[in-house]
Amino acid sequence: MNKNRGSFSVARHQLWGVGVVLGALLSTPIAASAQPHDFEDAEQLYAMDLELYKAGRFAEGIPLAQEALAITKQIRGSQHPETAHSLNILAMHYYETGAYQQAQPLFEEALAIMKKVLGSRHLDTATMLNNLAKLYRATGAYGQAQSLLEEALAIRKQVLGPRHPDTVTSLNNLAVVYKVTGAYVQAHSLLEEVLAITKETLGPRHFDTARSLNNLAQLYTTIGACALAKPL
Repeated sequence: MNKNRGSFSVARHQLWGVGVVLGALLSTPIAASAQPHDFEDAEQLYAMDLELYKAGRFAEGIPLAQEALAITKQIRGSQHPETAHSLNILAMHYYETGAYQQAQPLFEEALAIMKKVLGSRHLDTATMLNNLAKLYRATGAYGQAQSLLEEALAIRKQVLGPRHPDTVTSLNNLAVVYKVTGAYVQAHSLLEEVLAITKETLGPRHFDTARSLNNLAQLYTTIGACALAKPL
């Protein structure tokens, strides 16, 4: 997974660094299945779509994601969490192909559904906040990205605790936005927190600890504190 995709949540469950099994791949086309569709059809489409996504074949996955979304809406309705996850999948494919204008309304609709149906403090809501924030960051809307990431972080801290890996990921994502906008004091505080947690939970020689050290060193370099960066 490349650096730009590493903080996304994919498919119908969190996939921000976490694998998900969506079902066996089909040997026959979905179009051959009996009508009306049942939800297994959508699951099969998701399975094929995930393989394309993992292979970086994002444009090829768009028709599958569109069909899966249509089936999910037909079966679950327009205001169901599964529909929100389907919207999220399609939005991710558009995002990865650089079609930000197509991705944004889908991410926004997914977030609105999650907030309405599951509530503003649900972990799936945090996932949608995060994904929309990633798009805002990519389009230079840093203020909007920051607001959403702060909200996602608050949810994860409350529900998962301050030392959960997903909470640490949120800390790091927010630190990146702070750094880009020149809020170096805030970025430094969060990166120090990330480093402390990774050292404590994973140990000083873990890859994630090394990455946290590198992120902090890059911040020191950015602000001209090279003497602090060298020991890291």
